[in-house]
Amino acid sequence: MGTMTAKTLGMIQRRFAEKSAVVQREFSQSESFRDLCRDYLACVTTLARWQDTDSEEGRLRSAEYADLLTELSDEIEARLHASEDEGTETHGP
Repeated sequence: MGTMTAKTLGMIQRRFAEKSAVVQREFSQSESFRDLCRDYLACVTTLARWQDTDSEEGRLRSAEYADLLTELSDEIEARLHASEDEGTETHGP
């Protein structure tokens, strides 16, 4: 696993710690989930950079990226929830 991949997985596992095992499984099995996680990491990084600027553009961009981060987080949460449901159906209660 490359450094960036490990960093991405680690960040998502920390953010969704209560679902760490599901994150690991989805990350290892789904390219689209890995892409979503990479987008999340890129958004976090960019948001931090804009938050460090003291300008009107920085405030506007920070708000945009904060909204995007919420959307990405919600999408990851939905994917994890769906994966948990699939696991329950496959493996029983």
